[in-house]
Amino acid sequence: MAKLKPEHELEERFSFTMDTLGHDVINNNQAVLSYLELLLANPGLSPDVRKYAHRAVSHVRVSTTLIENMRKIALVRTLTPGELGHADVVEAVRTVSEELRDVFPAKKIRVEFAPKVPKAEAVGGAQIKDLVLNMLLDLAMLDSGDEIFIRVQLKEGADWQLVAEDKNAELPPLLRTGSIESIYGQDVSISAKLSCVLFAKTMSVALGGDFEAAGLDAGRGRGVRFTLTLRKAGPT
Repeated sequence: MAKLKPEHELEERFSFTMDTLGHDVINNNQAVLSYLELLLANPGLSPDVRKYAHRAVSHVRVSTTLIENMRKIALVRTLTPGELGHADVVEAVRTVSEELRDVFPAKKIRVEFAPKVPKAEAVGGAQIKDLVLNMLLDLAMLDSGDEIFIRVQLKEGADWQLVAEDKNAELPPLLRTGSIESIYGQDVSISAKLSCVLFAKTMSVALGGDFEAAGLDAGRGRGVRFTLTLRKAGPT
């Protein structure tokens, strides 16, 4: 009987396989986006076809983000606390707010963000922007409207807290009755729909912070609040 591989060797092989597959999927997605952009450049495109092409663009871009999420979580697990680096939460929110409009070209998205501090350095380096992207991306996906308004607040305490709310988003039933961790016990289709939430929880905890989801109005079943907690970066 063949001996079992050491755990670290199995993890390395899994990471290599995921990295290779992820690279191929992202390349394929980029090719699909190129064809969609050619299609959308046609001025004679009917409104219905243009609408569905925009939706296809959104799905492809979200798919790319989900693949990159898995690769980034695997990377962070290999870093020591000293290798994580710092990043400005304020800049991350402003950058992601612009990028969000490209992900959902068929929707009108407005992000209100008026921080009381010019900078908010947090532990996490490039992962800070990834966390903010997944946080706002999931809020936008949970809002079925054509016009989306997201309100973001930055709170300062022992840690940084980033709170994002969408009053028209709908919190999935699973998150109304259970914790984010309970998603792992569900079937693949449910986990896929909430993969941005899973990423935010996993990555924030890996960075020494946390991520929580809550409903705003239990009676209406609408309104979602995401709270991201990040460790403050020390003086450089």
